[in-house]
Amino acid sequence: MSAPMEDPGHAVLDKECLNCGANLHGRYCSDCGQSSDDHKRPILHLLREGLEGLVHLDGRLIRTLPLLFFRPGQLARDHMDGRRMRHVPPFRLFLVSLFLFMLSMEVAVHGMPHGHGMTITVHEGPVTRVVEATPSQMADILSGEKTPEQIANGVGVASPSAGRETQAGPNEHFWSDPRSWIRGRLQRALSNPEYFELLVFTWAHRLAILLLPIFAVELMLLYSRHRQFYAYDHLVVSMQFLAFVFLVTGLAWLAPGPLRGAAIFGAAVWVPVNLHGLLRGAYGSGFAGALTRTIGLWLSTQIVFIVLVVGLLAFGLQLL
Repeated sequence: MSAPMEDPGHAVLDKECLNCGANLHGRYCSDCGQSSDDHKRPILHLLREGLEGLVHLDGRLIRTLPLLFFRPGQLARDHMDGRRMRHVPPFRLFLVSLFLFMLSMEVAVHGMPHGHGMTITVHEGPVTRVVEATPSQMADILSGEKTPEQIANGVGVASPSAGRETQAGPNEHFWSDPRSWIRGRLQRALSNPEYFELLVFTWAHRLAILLLPIFAVELMLLYSRHRQFYAYDHLVVSMQFLAFVFLVTGLAWLAPGPLRGAAIFGAAVWVPVNLHGLLRGAYGSGFAGALTRTIGLWLSTQIVFIVLVVGLLAFGLQLL
């Protein structure tokens, strides 16, 4: 009788798991889940496996994106019903879409023609002095490695506006004199718009993640009477919807200049239409019920977004 064929790279059946010591009866340990693969194989074999994994991911991506854009309810329903391996995991899809959105905004906003450097505001008592700084020096300021004063003292050439001095208001505390504080901070932002924009854009990357729990809570409130849905289901729907919003908005901002306005308008119309289809497919809502909830979600989300933007701008002024 010939010996049983072994799967290259995998331990022979009925051996012990190297992690927990349990008897192996397949490629994965039934106790701890570790693979019996010892990963001892030629480099070319590993490269081939990596290529196969990439193709497999692309296959899932090709199946996921059309549903995300044109049949969002079916994508969410598949996940809820346990058909998950055929699609990209929701949280991974959300994170990748957020990254691509931020990258597209970076290209659209900061890719526009501007000066060779940026400016920083240096406060010397009640006087504000504006000098030029390089992008790397701005990065040092944002990372906290150097202060604007240190950068300014190291910059030998002042910007064209360096000779312009403005009274920034002596008050540095909002609650002691709000009007004076706001006036002084706005003056700093207007005298140094590139630095203020960089601050806001940097923190927008970090705060965008807040949209996920906010939208999930809104869904939980709208469908609080539907006991068959859990918080995890609402999170899945939120991740898939926000992934769509990030992707379609990012693509709209990358449109050529003459078409960008129309693309952004088209994205703004497509988003609520996609949300309506998502609610109908994921939750089984009727047309009228999904429409009512879509309007409610859309209005509440716009209010929350405005509040976040105002808070972000105020936070940026505080950092000046």
